[in-house]
This record gives sequence, structure tokens and C-alpha cells, in this order.
Amino acid sequence: MKNETDKVAPILPSVLPIVAKSTTGDEALMAFCDRRFGKLMHSSLVNPPVDAAPASTFSEEEQALARYRQVRDRAGCVPSPRIQQGKCEKTRLALGVGPRVFIGFDAEWQFLRKGRNRILSVQFCLIGPSGEIMYKVIHLDNHDTERPSLSQAIYELLDEAVDDGIIDDWPIEVVLCGFFTRADITVFSDFKKFRHELSGVGGTLVTVGGAVAIELPMSEKRQQQLKSHYQYVVDSMIDPKLLSIRLVDSSRLAPPGKSLAYLGNVLGLPKIDLPAGFDKSDMASFQREEKKKFEAYGLRDAEIAVTYVLWVVWFSTRYLGLNMDRLPATASGLAVRVAEACIRSDGVELNVALNFEEKQVTRWDNKTHRARVQKKRVPKRIRGWLEAFLADAYVGGRNECYMFGPTVIKRFFDPDLSGAYLTALAYLLVLDYDEAFMTKEVKDFIGPVAGYALVSFKFPTGTRFPCLPVAVEERGLLFPLTGESLCTAPEIELAQNMGAEIVIKYGVVIPWMAREDVFSRSALAAGKRTKKKMKAGGSMGQSPDDDATEFDDANFKGGGSSKSMNEEEGYRLFESFAAFIRERRQLFTRKTLPFEFIKLLGNSLYGKTGQGFKQKRTFGPKEMDSVVVGPSRVSEAAVASLVCGLIRAVIGEILWKLPADVTAVSATTDGFLVDCPIEQLDLSGTMCQRFQSLVDRVSPGSHMLENKHQVMQLFAGRTRLQFTTKVDGEHPSVTAKGGVKPGPEVKDENAYMLDLILNREPGQKQAYESFISMRDQLTLGYDLQTERRETTLNLEYDFKRRPIAESVRMVEIDGAGVSHLAFDTEPYLLAQDAVLDRLIFDNWRKTNCFKTIEDFRNWEAFRAFHLEGRKRRMAGDAGVDIASSGTRSATGRKNLMKDGYVGVAKRTFLAAYQKRLWGLEGADMSQRALADWLTECGYKTSLSAVKNGTGEQPEERVVPGALEVMVFLNMLKERFAGLEIERFLIAAE
Repeated sequence: MKNETDKVAPILPSVLPIVAKSTTGDEALMAFCDRRFGKLMHSSLVNPPVDAAPASTFSEEEQALARYRQVRDRAGCVPSPRIQQGKCEKTRLALGVGPRVFIGFDAEWQFLRKGRNRILSVQFCLIGPSGEIMYKVIHLDNHDTERPSLSQAIYELLDEAVDDGIIDDWPIEVVLCGFFTRADITVFSDFKKFRHELSGVGGTLVTVGGAVAIELPMSEKRQQQLKSHYQYVVDSMIDPKLLSIRLVDSSRLAPPGKSLAYLGNVLGLPKIDLPAGFDKSDMASFQREEKKKFEAYGLRDAEIAVTYVLWVVWFSTRYLGLNMDRLPATASGLAVRVAEACIRSDGVELNVALNFEEKQVTRWDNKTHRARVQKKRVPKRIRGWLEAFLADAYVGGRNECYMFGPTVIKRFFDPDLSGAYLTALAYLLVLDYDEAFMTKEVKDFIGPVAGYALVSFKFPTGTRFPCLPVAVEERGLLFPLTGESLCTAPEIELAQNMGAEIVIKYGVVIPWMAREDVFSRSALAAGKRTKKKMKAGGSMGQSPDDDATEFDDANFKGGGSSKSMNEEEGYRLFESFAAFIRERRQLFTRKTLPFEFIKLLGNSLYGKTGQGFKQKRTFGPKEMDSVVVGPSRVSEAAVASLVCGLIRAVIGEILWKLPADVTAVSATTDGFLVDCPIEQLDLSGTMCQRFQSLVDRVSPGSHMLENKHQVMQLFAGRTRLQFTTKVDGEHPSVTAKGGVKPGPEVKDENAYMLDLILNREPGQKQAYESFISMRDQLTLGYDLQTERRETTLNLEYDFKRRPIAESVRMVEIDGAGVSHLAFDTEPYLLAQDAVLDRLIFDNWRKTNCFKTIEDFRNWEAFRAFHLEGRKRRMAGDAGVDIASSGTRSATGRKNLMKDGYVGVAKRTFLAAYQKRLWGLEGADMSQRALADWLTECGYKTSLSAVKNGTGEQPEERVVPGALEVMVFLNMLKERFAGLEIERFLIAAE
């Protein structure tokens, strides 16, 4: 069914975007989008431009052009309107068939049985080239067995759209848009026919690279009609029954955490709520009793999905200057295209900038039965040699909790580095691997250099926040006082400034490529490509196989200042990208869709530089098995490692310079929680000044820190587990839940977390609903369903730093009326000390929690007992005689969980008594009398237990000085005055 014309009445935009002409070939559709999204853009702008003259004076087109020029001039950065046709567009023009058609789709179902849903309906929303909309709903009567065919449904939809004049020409590509497509694409009966052409990305299904080819169930008569219609253009080349479908998941192009409802609200298409009396778990009743409302409910979801994808295409075309003929599957893929375009617009070849080269590889083609020569883009040889080492230096961010429990009531701040990774990307100049050298000289790692090294280090005693990371498998990064670290030049320089002793065991420095070399090599590469195209009969410009050029180099000025770049010794690899993103963000108000979308692009690029180096695996629908995620077009281990190292160094320097009386609660990647306002932080250090200079380059006038949250009291649990217990007026609160999933019914997450913390129990589990994995869904042939899972809560301290026993205290939580354990921490001497404590603690917390001071003392005793036992085992392995000869065994540390530390102390006492050792030389009680006396004193003892002491050798220092142990030993001391009870006790550290 087709909507009425007034439902899609064009809205005159209050501001025309930065690019006036479509670069996708979908000019009519983009013109519709100009009207459709103009109002949204106007409300999002920081300073909406004023119309040049009253509406009655100029035509709509003239008004729009005037507004466009105002925005363009303010942006100071104008992408070229030059059309760069992608393969799909070229094919379309060659065949003479219509432009792309965008279709949103959604399915409704309800649970039937495990692995199988009752499919109730599938709905489509088709938006034609001129913005006209067609809706279609397929109701399914036999819910158990009937499944619609995607090829049949798309064919019928397109056929109706042609007949109704929604589309004028038969398309060769359909952009099929959903929200979390893994839920809906799998309901079609022919899904398995094209499943192998899809890719698994972020837990959903999309097309990456080439589109999916499906064969439409088109009659011979209809095929002949279409061939006859286009024959005057393409003769008999066209095969209209073959259709390319590009599957796009709008959730992968949306800002993180944003729901379909959010997208609908910002696009002016609010998601429809279920009427009162109906529930999501019984959609069949809704369909049966309110069919029209049921249709509207599902159609709106499909319309939101396709409208948002259209907004992305339109915004990327108009405001980012991209060629969107080939829509990326993810926002990070879009960010890569923007970055590549910025580099090209600066006149730098991508292979030169990123140290790639192209090689020819000869393969045998079984279809043509002949050898084929293919070009393969690979890292340059020396870069490839160093890649494994450089990838090992890519170890992530600094994440630590510096205290446990509730803070005192005092104002706490949450500063973050301003655009941390986006800004840090501007630190990188093009690397010259040909000049890379190995060195063990610390001086070679001082200054803004690309250096990577394995170092041994020792920080001065009393250092609060050591800065060299030690990667520990499954524990993340630790920052001990001494050890070995695989780190980067900024961290080495900071460590030296902090007074650390550093020895380079293996180091590599990669110099920056000279600026003239960057551009001369780029010119040479561009010249070779141009000559090859001219020789092949092509036009000058972009090579056919390289569709990454998005900007006109002559007209687009990427964001970097040509003056500042001329002053450089090299070319800053991503400075133009960083500046471009910042400039675009500044056009829009915070929290608006354009602002959040551009922010998403800026934050996505860094991850792509490190993609493919950690052997991360994902499920591949084609292989139906786990596959290793490969590198992206901008992956470079040296880049990812150095950027991450710089951020760690900046955070480390700020922590180092904190006054002794400032409380640091935690650090999380690019931010930290402290009770000190930004203006009082010491940012005079080398790393901070270096980072501020980068901020000045890409966002002049900005401060390197911005405060994200402000509260009066926090509860700190462990890394990424800090939440607010007392707010500070209207300031945003801190709520980092440490992996806990409160559930959609929870309205106040801070209150939920506080209740969870105060009432937690050892081994407590949390139940939650989760979608079945893609692996299970596809390999078992299931429909998408949720399953109830349980996870053991981890709300205790993570022991990345050592608790300070002297700081243990109880602190009252504001408004809760209760107090909770709190303590400060200090760095471990060695990383292995932290690992050992964590292993022991993981065993202790199976039956205990950190809630009170008594809990902490209990932990100390447990730790001391196990550490002493470990020392004895190690001594035994080293051949040290820890027991006298002539006895069957030393007193055991067995059965600790059965009779506790007192049981160990009692067995040790009985062994010493039988040997008349440790001041018991004059003891005169018989074995029976001793057993009876201990039993009368409350320590049940059998005669056989006393006799067993004869065959054991008493061990010294076997029990901690826990309260119950001291009560027992003091009782023995009263009866046996000469007993040397200190021999029983583990010496304090």
C-alpha cells in the first residue's frame, strides 16, 4: 500500500548542508533528503544561519543556496562536488537501469518452542528515488511452518513499486535496512541460500564488500518485458532476474547504546508503543485483535531503520563529502573512508602514508582455466618484519582502582582527556621503516619519537603511581614498582622523569619520514598510477580498483593547517582527520544526532589502526566457524601502540604530579576520578604539554581536560566499578557498573548498585536474559531467541594494587544508614605478587566478602597462611630440609577448611608435646589426660589425635595470628608456662 502524498510532504530546509550536490548518483533521493532532514539539521546547529532575505523575495532554491553558502563559509572546509562513481553506479549507468532502492524491513514473532518462533508477519518500507514511500505487510497464517521468501517478497515489492510509479526503473541494487538484522533476516525461507555471502559484525549480519546476489522468481514474460524496455541501451546484456542486495544494520551505524526508539525520536518517527493490555510476549493476540495497529507498529520499526540509513547516506554525502555508492557496514568503516580521504586531500598517497606496497600475485582461475594476475596490498617488508614485536607493544589503556569502598563526603571530579584518541592520532607522523634501528640507549627514546622497547625498571620506593605497564594474561595491565615492561617512548621518558632506573633490553626506534620524502614518494606513486590508466585507455584520475578517493584534492582542505604542516619535519598522518572531525562537531549542539554521529566516527578510527593484531576471533557465517578478524585498511601496529602509549603516559604523568593529600579513586583509559578540580591539577609536565600542543593543533582554544562528572561521594569497587552514593546538585553522576546488568526495569542504577553491594553474598549469581549466540543460531538453524543465563557477580576488589592494612576503616554511606569497609592501596613491588594475591583472594572470596574490618583481618590471615605454605613448598622443591629426620611427616596444613587455623595450631602443639619441644620439656600430662583437658577447654580432641602427634614433626610459623588462634595459644600458655607460642605464628611482613 502506498502512503498519501501529504505523508511525505517536503520540508523546506532551514539550512542547506555543506555540499550542494549529491555525489552518489541518487540526486533525486538526496534532494528529498535535503527537505526531509533539513529541519533536523537546523535544530542541531550551534548557530543556525539567518536567511539572507525574506522568503517572499527569493525562491526556495535561492534561499537554500544562500544558507548553504553561509554554512560552507563558516566551516571553512568544502568537499568537492565532483562525482566519483563506484562500481555499482557505473554498472547501473552502463545498463541504463534505475538508481538504488532503499527498503526497511522488520519481522514480528513470538516464542513457539526452543529454537523456533511463530513468525507472525514481515513488513517492508520502500523509499523511492524521489522520496515517495510504499508500505507492505505480509501476514503469515500458518505460524509454525510458513516462512516468506526474501526473493519473492522483494520481487513483489519492486514490481508493485514500478507499477505504482514509486520507482521509474528496475534497480540492480537494493539496500535492505534493519535494526539488529540477525533477528529479522533469518526468518526468510531462502536465508540459507545467501547466508554464505553475509558477514558477522558485532553480533549481527551485514554485507561487507560486495553485495549479495539473489535470483528473483521472475516469470519469463516479465523478464522479456524488462529486457525489451532496456534493449535500446544495453542490447541483451541485462539479466533482470538477478538482483544485488546490500544488507545494512542501522544499529552498526548508530552511536553506541542508542536504541531504535532513540533513532525514531530524533528523526521525527517515534516508535509506536504497544496499546494497553498487550504484551511483547504475546504479539499474536495483538495481531488478531488490532490488526491495523499491529501493522503500524511493525511498519514504523522498518521505517525508522531505513530512514536512519538514508540519513547516514545523506549526512555523509552532504556534510562529510563522501561518495556513498558503496555504503560501509559499520561506522568504523565510514571513519576509515573519511581518514583516507583526508590523507588524499593533503596530496599524500595512502600506501606511502601507511607503509603499504602493492604486489602482483599470480593465481589459477578454475572457472576460466587460466592464470590470473592480481594485485595484493601488503605491508612493506621491514614493517612486516617488525609487526609482531610492535603488535605485542599494543597493550591497551590504563585501568586501575586506587581505593576500595565508600569515599569520604567531599567533592570528586571526573576529568577526561579531551578527545583522547582522536587527538593522540595527530601525534603520529608518517613512519620511515627503511631507517628503523635497534638501540639500547635510553636517550634514543626521549622526545617525540616512535620508540618501542622491552625494558627492566625499578621505581623509587614510595612512588604512588608507577607508569610502566606489565601485561599479565587475563589480568590486564599492572603497574608495579619493578619488573619488565614492553612499552613505548613516551612512557620511558616519563619513567625517567619520575626517577626510575631503566635498562633497555631490546629497543626499536622508527624515525619519522622526512616531509619532502612523503610528498615526493606520493607524487611518484600517483604518477605511476596515472600512466598505467592512460596506457590502458582510461581517463586521468583515480584508478578503477581504488575507490577510496572521496574529496577533490584541489578543493578540499582536510583540517590541518598548511602553515603548521610546512613547519613540520614530516607529515602528520591523521591530523587532517582529527581537525576535520573537530570542525564538524563544532557545528552541532552536544547530544544531538549529528554531534553524536561525528563523535562516533572520530572515536572509531583508533580501533581500526589496531585491528587484526591480537588474533581476535568472530563467527563467520560463510565458514560456519570462528575466523580471525583481519587488519583494516589503516591497520598499523606501530601507530596503535604509540597512540595508546602516549595516552597512558599523559594519564600517568597527571597521577604522578598529584599532591600527596589528593585522593585518587580510579583511572579508566583516558580519565580519572580525583578530589581535585581541573584548574588545580599540575599539567606542567612534558607529556601534558605535548598533549596540549596536539589539542591546540586540532581544536585551537580547547583545554586538554574536560570534566564529565561531579559527585560528593562514591563507592569504588574495582576497575570500572565506581558509582555515586551522594550526588552534587545537578552535575552528572558516575555510574560504572563493572559488567553488572541491572535490567530494563531498573530506573535508578546507582541505587540498584548500592543495594547489590550492601547485600551481596559470596558466590552470588545474577540472572539475566541474553540473545543466543550467532554460532548457536546459525549452526543449529535456530530463530533468534533469548535465553536465561546466570553469571557470578564480581563486586570485590581486583588486586591490581596492594591494599594498605593500616588504612583499613569503616566509612558511612550517605543516606544508607550503614558503614562499609574501605581501604587505600599502593603499587605492588612485582607483578607476580599481584597475581599471587589475586589467586589466593579468588579462593577466599568463594566463602567471604569484603564488607567489614573483621572480613579484612580474616583475609589477611588466609593470605598469610597460604603464602607461608607456598614458601615451604618452594623450599622443599629447592631441596631444603624443613623437617627433622626420623619422623613420618611434618605437621600438616591439611583440613584447613574443616577445622580452621586452630586445628592446624592444635596438631602442631600435639607434635611438639610428644617431642617435648618448644618449652614443653617438663610437661607431665598423659596422652589421655591431655586429650580430656583440651576437650574440656572447648577443643574436642580424641586420644588417637594425641597419639598421632608422635609421628609428626612440628613446623614453625604455620598459623596466622588470628583472634581465635591467639585465644587458643594463650590458653596453652597458661597451662604450660614455658611454651614458646611465637614459634607457631607466621611472621608479619
